[in-house]
Amino acid sequence: MNSMPCEREEELAEALRMERWPEGAPRELREHVAECPACTELALVASCLRRDAVAAEGEADLPEAGFVWWKARLVARRAATERAMRPVMVAQKAGLVAGALAAAGLAAWQWPVLKEWLGGPIFPTSSHSSLWMGLLAASLAGTLVVAGIGLYLIWSER
Repeated sequence: MNSMPCEREEELAEALRMERWPEGAPRELREHVAECPACTELALVASCLRRDAVAAEGEADLPEAGFVWWKARLVARRAATERAMRPVMVAQKAGLVAGALAAAGLAAWQWPVLKEWLGGPIFPTSSHSSLWMGLLAASLAGTLVVAGIGLYLIWSER
């Protein structure tokens, strides 16, 4: 490195900053740089730095700060929503288990009546029996529809 500054070093630095070196620089400045060691060194270092900056520009393709901030807020909001929904999901699953256990308990409790209903003829002849079979079929169909809608709503959230 030279300790003696050149009087044309500022002119060369300006040409380098304005990206006019070497094509857009005056002929006298180009001839001076070819003869002056300080200016030659400055031009060499500046061209190396510019080449490295252009190469690094393609490598470091960072997203905008606003996008990163938006994404971080979105992730935080989703995490907060998930934390808030955990008790609701636990209660929902507990309700499903309780309903299934209640249905199983009711079926076990009323097993003799169910066995009698199911053990009878498929097309009963008495009007009393057909009324109960109709109610049973309607109740079963309603339960299946409600269960299907419930399962659809639960699975559509995921």
